[in-house]
Amino acid sequence: MELADYKPEVATQRFGEVSTVRSQFDRRIRRTILASVPALFITVSAAGNPLSVPQHAGDRNQIVEVTVSGSLTLRNPLIELEPTAIVTTPTGTTQHVPMFWDGGSNWKFRYASPTPGQYTYTIICTGKQDQQLLNAHGLILIRPTTTLPQTLLNSHGPITITPDHRHFMHADGTPFLWLADTWWKCLSSRLSYTNFNTLVQDRRSKGFSVVQIVCGPYPDEDVLDLRMRNEGGMPYESRDFARSNPAYFSSADKRIAALESADIVPAIVGGWGRGGSLEALGMPAYKRHWRNLIARYGAGPVVWIAGGEAGGPGWTELAKYIRATDPFHHLITMHPGTSARDSVTDEAAIDFDMLQTGHGDWTAAHAALPQILRALGRKPAMPALIGEACYEGHMQSAFQDVERWLFWTSMLSGAAGHTYGAAGVWHAGIQGDPGISPVYDWTTWQEGMRYPGSAQVGLGRKLLSRYPWQRFEQHNEWTSKGCFAAGIPGGTRFMFQPKNGVYNWNGTVINNIEAGGRYRLTYWDPATGRSFPAGIIYRKPNEAGSAPGFAGAPIYRLAEDVSPAEHWKDTGSTTLKSQEAIIASKNTITLYRSANSPANPILRVKAKSDAEAGIVLKYRDNDNYVVALYSPLLHALYIHERINAQWGSQLGRVDLPELNSPITLIAGCHGKTAFAALTVGKASYSTPSVALKQSWSGPCGIWMYQIGDQQTFKQIEIGNCPTLPAPKANPETVIYSDTYVTPGVPSPQDWLLIMERI
Repeated sequence: MELADYKPEVATQRFGEVSTVRSQFDRRIRRTILASVPALFITVSAAGNPLSVPQHAGDRNQIVEVTVSGSLTLRNPLIELEPTAIVTTPTGTTQHVPMFWDGGSNWKFRYASPTPGQYTYTIICTGKQDQQLLNAHGLILIRPTTTLPQTLLNSHGPITITPDHRHFMHADGTPFLWLADTWWKCLSSRLSYTNFNTLVQDRRSKGFSVVQIVCGPYPDEDVLDLRMRNEGGMPYESRDFARSNPAYFSSADKRIAALESADIVPAIVGGWGRGGSLEALGMPAYKRHWRNLIARYGAGPVVWIAGGEAGGPGWTELAKYIRATDPFHHLITMHPGTSARDSVTDEAAIDFDMLQTGHGDWTAAHAALPQILRALGRKPAMPALIGEACYEGHMQSAFQDVERWLFWTSMLSGAAGHTYGAAGVWHAGIQGDPGISPVYDWTTWQEGMRYPGSAQVGLGRKLLSRYPWQRFEQHNEWTSKGCFAAGIPGGTRFMFQPKNGVYNWNGTVINNIEAGGRYRLTYWDPATGRSFPAGIIYRKPNEAGSAPGFAGAPIYRLAEDVSPAEHWKDTGSTTLKSQEAIIASKNTITLYRSANSPANPILRVKAKSDAEAGIVLKYRDNDNYVVALYSPLLHALYIHERINAQWGSQLGRVDLPELNSPITLIAGCHGKTAFAALTVGKASYSTPSVALKQSWSGPCGIWMYQIGDQQTFKQIEIGNCPTLPAPKANPETVIYSDTYVTPGVPSPQDWLLIMERI
C-alpha cells in the first residue's frame, strides 16, 4: 500500500477516523470506530519490526496517536522507562515527543502539526532499554486537505501570545478572546461523561472559549483522595506516581476530547498547591505526572497551569520542567494565591499572568480592579487576566450583577480575557453531597450551570468578538468618573456605566470627541444583549461653532427699549423689567407684544445656569404653547409642546454637563420646525431640527416654571428665523465641543454604551 492510497473512513464525530495500520509486510488495513469515545485521535500501531515502515496520516492540527508495543512488562513503568518519539519534520528539525504507558508493554505518543508534509519518527529510551521499542520507526503524513469537519481549534491551531505581549491569538494569527469557566473537579465520576457533555454544550452555546480543569491532586483533598476517581478508577496506584491507571486517563481523554470538539481550550491544572501536594509527593513524582499529562494532551490545543494556588521555587522548577518537556510549546502559567508573576521565582517560567483576586461580594469585586491594573502595568508586558474571583453564588454571594461588573471592568482595563466560576460547577456538586469539606455550597452542578451570570459574561464575549477588541486601549478619561472606557481613538468606543442606584436614569459623559466625528450611540444591555438606539452625534470641526442665526438684523433689542413694560406683558407671575434685564420668578410667562412681532421668531437671551430658562416660540394661551427649555434639574436642553394643558415628549433633547457659568440660549421656529441651542463659555450644544405637532400662531416671549428661585434674562434679542433644515427621520445631534452628555439610560441598571464612527 502506498501512502497516497491510505484513505481512512470518515465518521460523524470530530476526528471521526480511528484506524489501525499493521506493517507493510501484510499490506492489510483494519479500521474500527470507537463508538464509546469521542474520536479524538487517529490511532495507529507500529509492530516494531525493523523491516516494517508503518505509515500514519491525519489532517493539519489533528492528533495522530501511534501505539508501539515493547518487549518489557514493567512493575513501575513510569519510573523504569521513559520512551520518547523523535519526530523529524519536513524541514529537518526534530521534536522530542514524550510517550505514555497504556498498560502491559504498550506505549503511545500523540502528534499534531499545522504544517502539511511527511514526518518520520524513531523511538529512544532512558532507563531500561526496550529493544523492541528502540527498533520502532515510521512515517506520519500531515495532509493539507480537510477530510473531517473542522473546528476553530483545528483550523487556526493552539493559542499563543500576540506580538504586543498583551493578548492571545491562535497559531495562525487569528485573535483569541479568553473566557474561561472553572471546572476544577469535573474529571471525577461525580460528573458522568453524559453530564460532562451537557455542561460542555451549555458553555459552548453561551460563548465560553476555555475551561480550567484539574487533572491531578484536587483542592481541599488529599493527594490520592478517592473523590478523584472517575469511571476508570484512580489516576495512579501509589503516591509516587510510578504506575498510572490507563482506564482513568481513557475516561479523562473523553472529557478533554469533548471540550476540544466544542472549540473550548482545556487549561489543564497539574495539581493543587494549597494543602502541600508537591511536598507530599515530591518533585520526582510530580515530574512523572506532568510528563504523563504532556504525553497525553500536549498534541491538542491546550494551556498548562503548573499548579493551583501554588508558588515558590519548587513550583517554578516544575513550570520550567513543563516548558522543557513539552515539544509543542503550549502556554504556561500558574494559578496563584494572588499573582502568577509573584508566585514564581523566575518570570521566564510562565507566559502570562493569572490572578486570584478573592471571593465575596462587592467588596471583593471592587478589590479585584486595582490588582488587574497593577498586573497590566508591569514590565515587561505580559498578558494578564483574572483566573479566579467571586464565583457566582459562592456561599450565597456574588450574583450576576457582580459577574458583569468583573467582566467589563477587566476587559475595558486591558485584560487578555476573564475567568468566571459558579458554585456547584467548580466542585462538581451533586444532590445531597457537595463533595468537599468544609462545605462551601450545597449547590449542584445543574443549579450552578443555570446561574444567569454565565450567560451574561458569554454575551459580553460574543459582543466583543464582533469588534477589533484586541486593538482596544483603556481610556477612562473618555467618560465620567466611576465609569470605564476603552476603544480605538477616532473609531469605536465601549463605555461601561455601572448602576447609579434606584430611580436614577442619568446618562454618562463622553469626553474628547474628535472634531468632524459622526458617531452612532447605542445602549447595550449586558444582562440580556438587547440594544437601544441613543442617537447620532456630530462634532462640528470648528470648536466655537454656532447654531442657526438671525435672518437679517435683530428687529428688537431689550437694551434699546426705553419702555420695556409697554412691550412685555406678564401672563403669569409679575416680572421686573428694565433695559438691563427682565427678572422672573416661578410660574412666569412674559410675552413680547408689538406690531413688529415676527411670524417666524428667533430669540437670543443671556441667563443664569442655576435656574430654568425658557424661550416661548409661540403662545396661544397658558394651556397651549411651545417653549425651548434649559433645565438645570435634568441637565438638558429640549423643546416642549404644551397642548391642552398636557406636556408632550421632550423634542430634540440634548443632555448637558453640570453648568456653573452664565449661558446664552437661542431658539427659533419656522412653520412647524423648531430648534434650540445653548452656549456656555466656549462649549455649544444644539438640538437638531424638530417637527412640531401643530402649526402655531401667537406671540413669543420668555419663560420660567419651577426650578430655581429667580431667573435674570439679559441682552434679549428678537428677529426673524431663517428656514430651518427639515427634521431627519433619525436626526443627529450637532455638538460644538468635545464633550457630550448622553441621553438618559433606558432603565436604572448597568449599561454598556457603544459609540461607533459612521
